[in-house]
Amino acid sequence: MQFPLRCSGLDAPNPWQVAPRVYTCGQVTEADVRWFAAVAGVTAVLNLLPPTQEISDEDGWWADAGIDYDVIPIIWMQPTVDGIRACTEWLARHRDDCVLVHCSMNYRVSSLVHVIRRLRGTVSTITDDAWLHDVWEPNPIWMAHIELLCASPARRLLDSVSALDAFDF
Repeated sequence: MQFPLRCSGLDAPNPWQVAPRVYTCGQVTEADVRWFAAVAGVTAVLNLLPPTQEISDEDGWWADAGIDYDVIPIIWMQPTVDGIRACTEWLARHRDDCVLVHCSMNYRVSSLVHVIRRLRGTVSTITDDAWLHDVWEPNPIWMAHIELLCASPARRLLDSVSALDAFDF
């Protein structure tokens, strides 16, 4: 099987399986939670939306499904190296799980995955990553952020990305 694969039958925008145990998408619905639990086998979820954008019931949906749920807010107009590093460290801690990382439209998440793939050598440039462009065309803020992270990544970011071998991005 070759990844990424588009997932069908979900309400969430831009649902993808980007590695054998990594799913990404936009905002989930309660029905999507049931699908990720029963069909995909997701055991841990990371939401990148700030608290003001989260759906109030989402943490309860995941808890009812018996799935670990965490939030690391990435501000849309002000992404930071620390935010991306926190996400890669979360992934490294969950390297034995099947994970879902989501945001509003899968733009933040696809940018995160692109940075991981660049730092791991899976793709070499932003134009080289057809999957990223299937999800969205990064705006100037995110384009600059991606290039900054890839051009001179912080040591802690590199360390946490190197711990992601188990995911096979």
